[in-house]
Amino acid sequence: SIVSSVSIEKWHGTATVKTFISLVKSFLIRSMESRSQHLSESDGLDIASPDPAETVLDLVRNASFPSVSPRAVKKTWKVAALKTRALPDPWAGFQLEVIPEERAIRHMYDPRTGRWRQDEVVVKMQSERFARGAMRECFRMKKLSKFSQHPDWHNASNYVAKCYMKPVERRVYFEDVKLQMDSKLWGELYNNCDPPKKVDFFQTYILEMKEREDTPLYCVEHLIEGNYIKYNSNSGFVSEVNRLTPQAFSHFTFEKSNHSLIVVDIQGVGDLYTDPQMHTTNLDKDYGDGNLGPKGMALYFSSHLCSSLCGKLGLTQFDLTPKELEKLKAGRTNGSPATTCATRFKDPAHHDMSNHVTVRSGSPHPLVGQGEVPSPCQNEFNCGLSAAGEGQTQSQMKPWELLGNGKLSSASVAKELARLGGQDLRELHILGMVHLELAHYHETGRLSDDQNPDWECVQYHLGKAADCRAVEAMCTLGQVLCQLPHQLFPALKIEPSPTHSYIGMGYLELAAKAGVREAMLQVASAYDTGIGLGNSPDSSRERSQDWVQATYWYTQAITMTTQENGDQRLDAESDYALLARLAEMHRSGGHGLVKDCQKAGEYYGEAAEAATAAMKGRLASKYYLLAEEASADAV
Repeated sequence: SIVSSVSIEKWHGTATVKTFISLVKSFLIRSMESRSQHLSESDGLDIASPDPAETVLDLVRNASFPSVSPRAVKKTWKVAALKTRALPDPWAGFQLEVIPEERAIRHMYDPRTGRWRQDEVVVKMQSERFARGAMRECFRMKKLSKFSQHPDWHNASNYVAKCYMKPVERRVYFEDVKLQMDSKLWGELYNNCDPPKKVDFFQTYILEMKEREDTPLYCVEHLIEGNYIKYNSNSGFVSEVNRLTPQAFSHFTFEKSNHSLIVVDIQGVGDLYTDPQMHTTNLDKDYGDGNLGPKGMALYFSSHLCSSLCGKLGLTQFDLTPKELEKLKAGRTNGSPATTCATRFKDPAHHDMSNHVTVRSGSPHPLVGQGEVPSPCQNEFNCGLSAAGEGQTQSQMKPWELLGNGKLSSASVAKELARLGGQDLRELHILGMVHLELAHYHETGRLSDDQNPDWECVQYHLGKAADCRAVEAMCTLGQVLCQLPHQLFPALKIEPSPTHSYIGMGYLELAAKAGVREAMLQVASAYDTGIGLGNSPDSSRERSQDWVQATYWYTQAITMTTQENGDQRLDAESDYALLARLAEMHRSGGHGLVKDCQKAGEYYGEAAEAATAAMKGRLASKYYLLAEEASADAV
């Protein structure tokens, strides 16, 4: 319809070219499909061809004509247009042209500005669906071009209109379109890295059928002709079709976004994709119920083995155990060879810094802590002994804000630690949450062929998560190493040893500095009694009973508050016991703590008040008496 209404000579350098691209792309991809099936993507190269269709496809994908003369451009477009017009209409037999016309409002989303704009279009849509999925059904549709001077429905473009089979909120349709258009910008960012094969996502928009009852909504996009393949899903599925580009594109979005999102559910014809899904760190607001957050990111990396294309793009292999890597290399077949991953524990102070279901429609635990930032260490557990420094994590950037920015984060914990240089380690917390989710999946046996827990992998990913300063992981790993009760992974056991206890206490101190009250109490108790501190391989760094440290952590635990309860203390009914213990330590002194009977009397007084508030009358009377005795000793 564009060819019949607009002069070829006016196309070059006008907005009409953008409209024409959608019409031409289906033909271009189809005309190249037979050739591309015989090309091995592992070469990392596309075979050059003088065919005009291939030349135009290159121009379309790069959206510019820097080295081609206007005359050559017009000639190439004319050849492509003629070939396109000569193609038979695949929907000619369905007689859509006899269906009554309907006027509808088209809602189009601009991902760069974040704004929607509307116009009116004329369409013809079948009343019976021709395909359906798990949640949506599809209808054939033709749309009259806004450039047509006459209503030529025989040459009108073919579209697919999709709607949900069950009632959903209208915002869900807008979220779907926003998701695909944002993914389109990530494709543009990927193409800027000059990969051997470019990618793109179909332009999509919403039609509001204003002449129908209740003005139903449809998501609309051009009909894609060709071999439609689903390359991966939002839940870890990977197609048997051995393509490098779709998997590398997903990996690229994770690293380029500083771990804040990943684009998955890659499907379409060739590298022209549709219906993607994003996993982001903002589960409450972004991209519907298909957004699985760190859980979805973990499922992707559980089935992703980096290829040569990932290497050419500067991407790094996500940390997996040798067993997991061997399984991926063997094609995840039963009985695939596996190697063991023996986890060794070392003193941190001795290390330098050196199938397939798509669903449409809580925020990650932030590291809240303070204190000195240590030099990361690079043993198997990458043990550290201090919490991350003050400051905010780098905020999620929009795709267009990253255009032209060559910076890539890494999927490797060790490389991220080296890149950050020990500064602002909070950037690692998302990567840590992904490892923690992988540990959960291995605990449930979801990633095992026999559906049994794989404690070796649980231990490995728990360690990586702790190294990334994931608060829950630091606390749990410390408790496991110190043989203390723990709620996460309760069946995980590690052989007790003084060295393990020493390293575990370091993780508990990290968690305590991050604001975990349970860790504060466990650290305080260890320094109070001298039990569970462990032995360092380096005798010069040995821990010993230290009441200064113990009183500090007891005090921190007493003053600990929660956001949910405002100023209400956690376990306030036990505060009187902690205050009484602080009083006893100050009254007797020792283990580095100076005797202070006056302060002991004050603590006993506070313990009495806390006991009274907790309805412990006898204890309150006892503490009041002790307060008087301690005050008398101070005179």
